[in-house]
Amino acid sequence: MLASSVVFYASYSLAGLPILFATSLAIWFFAIRIQAVSDAYESWLKDNRKSATKEERKERKGKATRSKRLLVIAIVVVVVGNLALCKYYTPFALGINNLMNWHLWTAEGIIVPLGISYYSLQLVGYLLDVHRDIVKAERNPLKVFLFSSLFLAIMQGPFNRYGDLMPQVCDEPKMRKRPVWKGRALVRILGGYLKKMCIADQVAILTAEIFGHYH
Repeated sequence: MLASSVVFYASYSLAGLPILFATSLAIWFFAIRIQAVSDAYESWLKDNRKSATKEERKERKGKATRSKRLLVIAIVVVVVGNLALCKYYTPFALGINNLMNWHLWTAEGIIVPLGISYYSLQLVGYLLDVHRDIVKAERNPLKVFLFSSLFLAIMQGPFNRYGDLMPQVCDEPKMRKRPVWKGRALVRILGGYLKKMCIADQVAILTAEIFGHYH
């Protein structure tokens, strides 16, 4: 799945692939660091549950929360800032220059990686889920890279949550225990093809005429 996703992505946006990889690697690293803070607090709490006072527990929890929050803010600013620079800064700067007669740098010609909105916000969502202890940080960076680059969703979504999507992709023993899933998957794939070819493509003939001659 990862190899297919990389080939698919590179065929559309080879120059954007290093940016996708760097963003995924940064999120993977920061998620590991956030998980380490959570684990350290849980370990301390387990060892000192009886001896620690309420104030000590509160102080330790506050320190852990602040540390995790700083890590989240740092990487989210970088990821969202990169998204804003690549996709939204140029029209903003051009508009300001035209309106105010300024000479702001317009970043024209900057690389806009394929699906940058989808994978950036998905990765931020994964990081927030780790921060909130909804999912454990993934130790394997290749799985995080697959989550961000999955060819099924990289161009048109939908936005996926790590805890919902990745067990379906990577949990092979669970899949082997439920062979009925393969039958359901085949039915859904065939149903999708029928809807696309027999309904959507036929209706598109009519809608193309309308949109082409809307006046």
